[in-house]
Amino acid sequence: MTARRVPLPPVLGHYEVCAKIAGGGMATVHLGKRIGADPKDEGALVALKVMSDEYYDNSAFIDMFLDEARILKKLAHPNVIHTHEFGSVGAHRYIAMELLLGRPLVDAWEICHKERTRMPLTLGAWICARVAEGVHSAHEIKDDDGEPLSVIHRDVNPSNVFLLYDGRVKLIDFGLAKARRRKATSEEGIVKGKIPYLAPEQARLGTLDRRVDVYSLGITLWELGTGKRLFKRDTDRETVEAIRKAEVPDAREHVLTYPDALFKILERALKVDPDERYATAEEMRKDLDAFVTDHAESNMAEALATYMRDAFTGEEAKQREWLARATQRQRDFTRTIPPPVPVPDASTLHAPTGPGAFKPMKLPQFTPIPPESASLTDLLSADASASQEAVVIREAGEILGSPTPGKIATETPPVPLSTHALNQEKAPPPSSPSAAPPASSPSPSPAPSPARASNPITVRIPVTTARRGRLLALVVVAALAGLLVLAMLASQSRKTR
Repeated sequence: MTARRVPLPPVLGHYEVCAKIAGGGMATVHLGKRIGADPKDEGALVALKVMSDEYYDNSAFIDMFLDEARILKKLAHPNVIHTHEFGSVGAHRYIAMELLLGRPLVDAWEICHKERTRMPLTLGAWICARVAEGVHSAHEIKDDDGEPLSVIHRDVNPSNVFLLYDGRVKLIDFGLAKARRRKATSEEGIVKGKIPYLAPEQARLGTLDRRVDVYSLGITLWELGTGKRLFKRDTDRETVEAIRKAEVPDAREHVLTYPDALFKILERALKVDPDERYATAEEMRKDLDAFVTDHAESNMAEALATYMRDAFTGEEAKQREWLARATQRQRDFTRTIPPPVPVPDASTLHAPTGPGAFKPMKLPQFTPIPPESASLTDLLSADASASQEAVVIREAGEILGSPTPGKIATETPPVPLSTHALNQEKAPPPSSPSAAPPASSPSPSPAPSPARASNPITVRIPVTTARRGRLLALVVVAALAGLLVLAMLASQSRKTR
């Protein structure tokens, strides 16, 4: 563990540092208590996120940290985690945030998945309505001059939705939020957000606006209602391909009792064309609340509190017992006291852990093409900037299964064929964390047989109707020629007899 350059002071701003909750990565999280407050007053307790010492002079991380703090401080909504203050004491930059007692929505989903059950549809819809309400408030915030900040969360997903034991819902983690006046900017080609919850335009590196958050919330709603993952695949690359194809199975095929009214909300939220989606999260919230009003039989906040007590039996008491121990002043406040269950720090400035961990991914560039003509191969192609490449076509005899390889014909394409970061010949080595399978083979293929392994032949044919037609014609002609030869041999054999 990296030693501190400067010891953490016992007080940060208006808060005493009580105990270290967790550490590592880019920030540490401490339990804090408002100075002079009664230790039993849970309302006086906060989560103090402190930037790690090794980044104290890193301007990029400082900008990220302060950007997040400024956005969080401007947010004041019941369904968004509240920030009390932010500042610095010496070399230590910190954010004091609301301490939440509960569990992230992803934990509830995983319990249901493990037990092969599903969260009640009305409860899932109500939770998503509260998230829509919170994210809409973020979309609408303005700067000090009254100008829209154009905030986009970019990471709406079950791991960033926090369910409190008292039945409240909070949207957390604005560390990746995009805003008009952010100092920290993304490197070109880098997509931010948890990959299975990206909108198609994010996966295609297109222009983003608030409607990407609507789409991500639609994915969350689909998964809550079906108990299945929508776009998650075995690899990141396959997941991105699924998002770009944007084929959404009908939820009613997975759940026979799935209401048509809720399906219509899903259908609109998950439109590939942003112009066909809900224009705002508030519009989606209204439809979700209307559905809940028509189908709910009880107060939904109370229903969520009951659900949390049943799903996480005894955990609320354990968390409160932990708070009592952690606020004892005789303890060493630099000592780590892990809570019995995770306490959110509302930031991605920490070591990526768990199934919902954030992992930035650089996507291959591609040439934008009309949606009606888009194929998966087209979408994974880069712009046409590479040098001319030969198209290798196997001779018809080999295609028909001839035991001896035929000659290789080379044809120059009419336009340059492109390559990209995940090129066939220059793919990253398998040991690299960012390595991805070649674009031409999104799923693993069987290893080549020993007979062909020594002299592999790459077939590289542009995906165009004209070339498919020429190749098909070549195969047909060769097949007819073979049949003609066989007929002639058979005829000659009969004459000989």
